[in-house]
Amino acid sequence: MEFKIADVREKEIDFLLAEEFASSSTFASLFLRKFEAFKDSNFTVKKVYRSHTDSYGESDLEVYLTNDADQRLVLLIENKVAAQFQTNQLQRYKKRGETYLRQDKCDDYKIILVAPKEYSNDFESLEIDACVFYEDLRNWFKEGAVNSHRSKFKIALLKRAIHKAKHGYQLIEDEKASQFWINYWHLVNDVAPVLNMPRPNKKPSGSSFVYFYPPNLLSRLSLIHKFTYGNVDLQISKAANKTGIIRESMSEIITDRIYIQQAGKSAVIRKKVPVLDLNRSVESQSEKAKKCIQEVKSIYEWFLENKELFHHLFEKWA
Repeated sequence: MEFKIADVREKEIDFLLAEEFASSSTFASLFLRKFEAFKDSNFTVKKVYRSHTDSYGESDLEVYLTNDADQRLVLLIENKVAAQFQTNQLQRYKKRGETYLRQDKCDDYKIILVAPKEYSNDFESLEIDACVFYEDLRNWFKEGAVNSHRSKFKIALLKRAIHKAKHGYQLIEDEKASQFWINYWHLVNDVAPVLNMPRPNKKPSGSSFVYFYPPNLLSRLSLIHKFTYGNVDLQISKAANKTGIIRESMSEIITDRIYIQQAGKSAVIRKKVPVLDLNRSVESQSEKAKKCIQEVKSIYEWFLENKELFHHLFEKWA
């Protein structure tokens, strides 16, 4: 049988996911195996909500699961084909999950992005717990697609979505966002040129993570200011499961103003800073912006003072 699909929208992938969670006893394992603590657990899907809305906005999918030990887990799933994240969208997912914990709706929650690999070249910078690629979904259906037109149709749908991500997305510039970034770049060059922030290109709406490239920063580290989260992060790639080791190794040099946390697949050494509003000009919040930039410089200088400790730590992980 031949399938011809002209276009794929996110809601169509939403329904594909919802149907599989609701009808397949093994589909959830594709998501759970992303987490060391859950990959061998026997979870059962109890509820599937599509386009669930509350005071924090909308979840594309919410999947409620329980295991034999009555542990309750909620997967908060954001599905992207090509659209950009809305301002604070992932932050709202986190607030929603924390609210569910307080309301005793679950014992744990995980924020998962479902997207084609082409959607981003820097998933580690996103504040998510895991990413399941469309390519993973396609392969899952292929494994069970023997003589199944249903599975083959879903493979065709995912292949079209993957193609769209590779060839169909064009950045839509937001002039206000682009101007914000340019003005911020000028301020960085005035306040802390050592941070070596590249001159920004055109930016879409909601762009809020700026990367700095100061001299002598180790290759495993990224220095990031996350405007709308109020975070300055020294990010350690692929170290999400090493936050305890990092805390122990750095216990003598960590101050009460520096936090060590997990962020997606990475660990971050974090300072809280004022939140910047992308809908306002840099000039109207220049004192806040200067404070943020000074904190970026401060955490970079702190790194330089303790560079040998980082070297030693990374050598042990090699």
